[in-house]
Amino acid sequence: MELPPTQLFILSTTMVITRPITPTEEEDNPDACQKPTPIKNKLRMVTKFCQDQNLDIHQTAIFSWAGVPPRTGYRYLQPNQGSRRHANDPYTTEKRGRKRLIQDSDFTALEDWILHGGFNHRVCNYIEVWIEVFPHRDLPCDNTLRKAFQDRGYHKCIACQKPFLTEKSIRERHSYLNIRRFWTLDQWRTVRFSDECHFGLGPRRKLKVIRRRGERYHDDCIQKTFKSKNIQHKNEKRWHVWAAIGYNFKSKLVFYESSSSNGKMTGKIYIDRVLSEVQNWIDNGQKFILEEDQDSAHGVGKDSQVRKYKEQMGLQYFFNASGSPDLAPIENIWRAQKQKINDIDHFSDDALVEAIYRAWAEIDQGAINRYVDSMVRRMDSLHHRNGDITEF
Repeated sequence: MELPPTQLFILSTTMVITRPITPTEEEDNPDACQKPTPIKNKLRMVTKFCQDQNLDIHQTAIFSWAGVPPRTGYRYLQPNQGSRRHANDPYTTEKRGRKRLIQDSDFTALEDWILHGGFNHRVCNYIEVWIEVFPHRDLPCDNTLRKAFQDRGYHKCIACQKPFLTEKSIRERHSYLNIRRFWTLDQWRTVRFSDECHFGLGPRRKLKVIRRRGERYHDDCIQKTFKSKNIQHKNEKRWHVWAAIGYNFKSKLVFYESSSSNGKMTGKIYIDRVLSEVQNWIDNGQKFILEEDQDSAHGVGKDSQVRKYKEQMGLQYFFNASGSPDLAPIENIWRAQKQKINDIDHFSDDALVEAIYRAWAEIDQGAINRYVDSMVRRMDSLHHRNGDITEF
């Protein structure tokens, strides 16, 4: 016997509305290790929505939409039903999936060995670390170890070769902070940060250390270097470059020659090659303040000819604190520049120069702007660290 349309509507509505949707024990327990399956959750939510809105939707239509057989669907909607077998017991720990090859306790032992061993332990590769800590256990593959370290924030990075801060440097950093502690973003955007950089042929033989982000200047992550003036060291630094960056500004590269083994610039070269380029900025009406490090060629001395020449130019400038690359955003740019060059084969002078130009052109201006805007946070970090090296 066929029912009238009105009775069909009442029946279909009743089938949805009259079925109570009550939470099961897996939802009552907030500490449950596993939650309801997505399909079960979806089915309950849609049914509850139809009840609240008094929608003319048959319950079997909801089952069909969720891809659930009617018998299973009705069981999902029953009150006080049991948990989803043993796997969904709120008092049972997760047992699904393959067991991790490196457990948290294993990594804790690896991390302790690295942190307590100083620089000599950080320069080890991941395989060496595992062998030192677990000499009698099976050796996992290198990718497994690398992934385990990366998941905890560790990476293999080139070691910083900056020496330790001296008491004089700490005092200068405090003086630098006292002057510029409350500079605004607009003030920092008028500064153009300048510096020299040196590029050599082939590998530079820098060691890599295991560290986290922000540990670049940690004592254990610094590779100590010694000055050498032999012919081999002189040939390593073949090309010497000066450049400057600022907000919405990136200068052209200025190459210069140096007779010293470490590529040190002289005052005459600085006037002839660098300040002549800066003079063009002034002649073009550009408003800026030039930041320099305390290299003697930059006119640090009171009686320096370079200082007098800059005063004749009408150049506004200031010196960074000594031994403070973390307070100069251009150091971050030079680091990115060298990383780009390392990806390019450069075993001849022409190939090296081409790589320098290409890498400089690929430096994004947006990245430069972000580094310049980070000066406010650098000053805050310098203040909180009481003059010590910041994480930048």
